Formats: sequence, structure tokens, C-alpha cells
Amino acid sequence: GIGVKIEAPESPLEADLDERTVLVQSMVEGGAAARSGRISVGDELLEVSGRELSGYTVEEVRELIVGPVGTPVTIKGRREADGSMYVVTLLRSGGSVDEVDTVEMHKSANVIADALHGELDDLRERLAAAEEENGLLRRDLSSMKTTSETVRQELRKNQTEIAGIRGSNSSLGKQVEDLSREVERKRAELERAIGEREALNAEVAEVGGKLEGERKANVELREVNGKLESDVVGERELRGGVEKDLKGALEEVGRLKGEVGRLKKEVEDKEGRL
Repeated sequence: GIGVKIEAPESPLEADLDERTVLVQSMVEGGAAARSGRISVGDELLEVSGRELSGYTVEEVRELIVGPVGTPVTIKGRREADGSMYVVTLLRSGGSVDEVDTVEMHKSANVIADALHGELDDLRERLAAAEEENGLLRRDLSSMKTTSETVRQELRKNQTEIAGIRGSNSSLGKQVEDLSREVERKRAELERAIGEREALNAEVAEVGGKLEGERKANVELREVNGKLESDVVGERELRGGVEKDLKGALEEVGRLKGEVGRLKKEVEDKEGRL
């Protein structure tokens, strides 16, 4: 047991049996309950190892509390003094619920004390490790707070930039629309210019054809001119020969005229002498 004596006050009505309570009547000095300092005389026991005691008899509660020496049992109770709740885990010692063998109890207590000292040392080591880890966690938390504040500042800055970008986007949207209209206008002008260029290319091709015909005509004309110039040169040469022959003939005519005149004069002279 745990070194307590329990009682269940008589219920005046049979209908109240399910609401009867189990109270601590007394505790054995040096028992597990007394050593814990958590349980007091007059406290109401509410649960034993997770089982609610409402409606249980004293004998039923005793059977739940009693067990092998050294095994744990968890008690949930309500203090008589202030009504506060508590939960405590005790190691069972020998004997019944109402009586405890003092010698065996002390032996078990020594074993339990040694075990508890070992557990206490282990807990101290774990506590030191936990405190060290807690220090690391605090430093990490401080760093995380600093980082969090930096992130918040960056977030506020980004939100401001996003608001500015949204405003810029609205302005850019209007500029894009204007540019789109300008592009469409330029595209129409380009298509019109392409059409005009194609028409001009057709005209150029037509003019090129005409120029090619004129070039061929010019070549033929040059050939005719060359032939005419050759004929003119021949005619000039022929005219020069004729003129030379005519000049010679005229000179001969002149000479013959002079001879005729001389002969005529001689004839006249002869006639005069006759």
C-alpha cells in the first residue's frame, strides 16, 4: 500500500450511493503518502491510476491501491483545505492499506531512496543539458526575433515597393496602350509604303523595259550614224575629187579661152593685113 487509511462516509439516502466519496482518514508515519508531502488527512481521493472513484466502496478503492512492492500508483485528489486538485505518483510499500510493516517499509524506502537519488542525478544532468539547450534556444530565439524584425522591415519595404510598382504599372499600362496604337498606326503606314514600293518597283520595271528598248534603239541609231558618217566621208572625198577635176577643167577652159582669144586676134590681124 501507500500508508493511508481511507473511509467512505455513510450516505443518508440509497440514491446517493453513486455520489459517495472516499476520504483519507489517517496516514502511517514514514509511509509513501506521508513522505510525499502531497496528501493530507481529510483529502478526497478522486482517481487511482486513471480510474474515477465516484461510487466505489472502500474495499474496491483498497484493491486499486494495494499492489506489488515497488510498483507505482498514481493518486488524484482534492485538498480539504482549499479544494485544489493534485496528482501524485507513489511507489507501493508492503502491508495492507491500514497497516505497514515498519522494517520492510524502511528497507523498501532505502531501495527507493537509492533509486530516487540515481534518478535525481540523472535528472540533474538532464536539467543541465536542458538549461544549456535552453540557452542555445534563447540565443536562437533572439536571433530569430532579430531576423523576424528584419524580415518585417523588408516586408514593409517590399509592400511599399509593390504599391509603387502597381502605380507604375497603371501608368505603364496607359503607355503600353498608347504604344500599341502607335505601333498599329506605324504598321498601317508601313503596309501603305510597302504597297507604294511594290507599285514603284512595277513602274521601275516598266521604265527599265522602255529604257532597254531605247538603249537598243540608240545602239541601232549609233550604227546608222556611223554608217552615215562613213558615207558622208566618202561623199566628201568624192566631192573633193570632183571639185579637183572641175577646177582642172575650168583651168583648161580658161587656157582654151585664152588660146581662142589669141587665135581670134591672129585671125583679125591677118584679116586686117588683107
